[in-house]
Amino acid sequence: MEVHGLGAPGALSRKLLGRGIAGTFDGEAFKVSVSSAFAPSKRSVDIAGTTVDIAFKVAGLNIHLLQKGECRGVRNAGKWDISVPDDAAALSACLFEWADMDHFLRMPGLRLL
Repeated sequence: MEVHGLGAPGALSRKLLGRGIAGTFDGEAFKVSVSSAFAPSKRSVDIAGTTVDIAFKVAGLNIHLLQKGECRGVRNAGKWDISVPDDAAALSACLFEWADMDHFLRMPGLRLL
């Protein structure tokens, strides 16, 4: 998995993620896009391409990793539990953590704290 144009985690990477970034996985292109809103159901981080279809969504106090619409992993208290650990799911969870993408899944008011 290669992500093009994403710098070190922090304010700049969040700005770039807000615009959307591109990458490749096994030679196939994908795009990382984020959406943030007051309603938890509208917040998501999506990694979508021809071979990769992964979304991170808020469910209660946990973050769910959905692969092709099916829940494949849950992050609870900062620890991932991936039920079917294939390369795409594992690398996407690593990218999610490294780039601090859970910033987009937090309630907008809490981000300021």
